Amino acid sequence: NLGGFMEKNIRKVFLLIILVFTIVSCDLKNAEKAFESGGYVTAVRYSVKYLDGKKKFPDNKESKKIMSNLEYIVKHYEDGIKNSDSIENKILNLKDLREIRILLDNKPYDKYISFFTSKYSVEILSEELAELYYKVALNNEKTGNYREAEKNFLEVKSVYKNFGSYKNADELYLTNRKKANEKEAGENYNTAKSYEAKKNYCDARDYYNKAYQIYQEHGDYKDTKDLYTQNDKKCKKELSEKYYEEAKKKEATARYKYEYRELADLYYKSYDVYKFYGTVNDANEKYKLYKEKGIVRIYLENDLENIMRDNLNNSGIEYVYSSRDSDIIISIDKDVRYNTFPERRDIRKLNEEGNHFREISIIRENELWTRININVRGKSAYTNSREYVKKSYYREINYDGSYPSKYKNYKEGRYESESTLFSWIMEEVKDDILRDDISRIDDIISGI
Repeated sequence: NLGGFMEKNIRKVFLLIILVFTIVSCDLKNAEKAFESGGYVTAVRYSVKYLDGKKKFPDNKESKKIMSNLEYIVKHYEDGIKNSDSIENKILNLKDLREIRILLDNKPYDKYISFFTSKYSVEILSEELAELYYKVALNNEKTGNYREAEKNFLEVKSVYKNFGSYKNADELYLTNRKKANEKEAGENYNTAKSYEAKKNYCDARDYYNKAYQIYQEHGDYKDTKDLYTQNDKKCKKELSEKYYEEAKKKEATARYKYEYRELADLYYKSYDVYKFYGTVNDANEKYKLYKEKGIVRIYLENDLENIMRDNLNNSGIEYVYSSRDSDIIISIDKDVRYNTFPERRDIRKLNEEGNHFREISIIRENELWTRININVRGKSAYTNSREYVKKSYYREINYDGSYPSKYKNYKEGRYESESTLFSWIMEEVKDDILRDDISRIDDIISGI
């Protein structure tokens, strides 16, 4: 009805008013808290948020407090700029004053804050701040601190970007960036030369690469590309020989497949690390030889729904088609017993409120019991067995005759087929095998 509709909407409006009042109250509290702790930019930001939420400048004690705080803040930064004992402190004060001026730019209540906004424009404050950064940058350039000069000229560009380019800051930024990159590239180049003289080719390569990367935007730095390649080749040759010698020492005593796989891994590293430049030994042939000798051959006697084939993660395996050719035999088989119980039918004669009727109850049940057996035999052994039971139940009650309306025909449960019960069991079987058995069998394979 109309009364209920109006009451509902009035409640919504009332809640909205409370919400708005709460938000506004939070802005004022946050502004005052920031002001008291010396966070003057934050205080102005919250004050602006409060004032922007008003349709017109409020004539209340809160706005008077905001104006009083703003006057204090402006004077605080003016005094800070005037009395700064260093150009760095002057920058900090001017930077905050400029940010406050930006926060208060083009506001509908500008006439109330004109003591500040008419005195300073954003452009004037930006120009003054840019000039300070410019002076610091020139001094850093003069003393050879090119990276800091680059950062300072970037600050100049950032501060003044809305008003065009400031003096020749764009050009000097690029000049000092190049000088800084050249200086750092030279330092890395000299370090690389020192490592190269000591025949530490890997570290020499890395420092030549650093020098190249640092200076890349300006072109090639000296002969870094050629020297990088020369030292990379020498470094990788040493690594290749190191892996090869390590493998040769282990080769003399290797007897088991897992040892052959370790040899294959070392020989592959020896081959792979140098393959870009060619070959220095027979590492690739040795890798192929021991990879073949290290393969664990598996015969899957029974693999229920391909659980093993799909989930064994060991890379050193090969499936064979005969147990005679295998190192281990894996079998997953099942024992199944399915029971379906006789249908139970119960008929009750009822007499209620002069009505004679019957209640007919039908119950159907079945059950599937399954045992899963996992067996590993051959060069290693592992067994595990689990039992699973799944049931389904269905009940149906019907009434016939003249029966009161409170009696309703209904059904509960569901009678499932044997195949459905088995699919439920297999979901659990796969989860259990993946959780417990696969990793153990992987470990067995790794140890052969």
